[in-house]
Amino acid sequence: MRNATRKAWFFDESERTINDGMFAPEPDTTDTIADRHERRRDDTSQTGRMTNGRGNVAFCDGHAEFISREDVHNINTWHPYK
Repeated sequence: MRNATRKAWFFDESERTINDGMFAPEPDTTDTIADRHERRRDDTSQTGRMTNGRGNVAFCDGHAEFISREDVHNINTWHPYK
């Protein structure tokens, strides 16, 4: 694995997108991190993906961050070889 400090391991998935117990961060999916810790809830884009806000993610090196949804769906955050 490359860049363990930037590779997401566990996601706090939104209760609105839980469908199979597996978080799929690829850009064509509707899975997204939870916004329940935000003051305002997400808006939903025309694709069905929640677009704003931040959520909790644990990384492979053991630390956790409150990061944006845009960062979660970035291939460099979830793909182990990027």
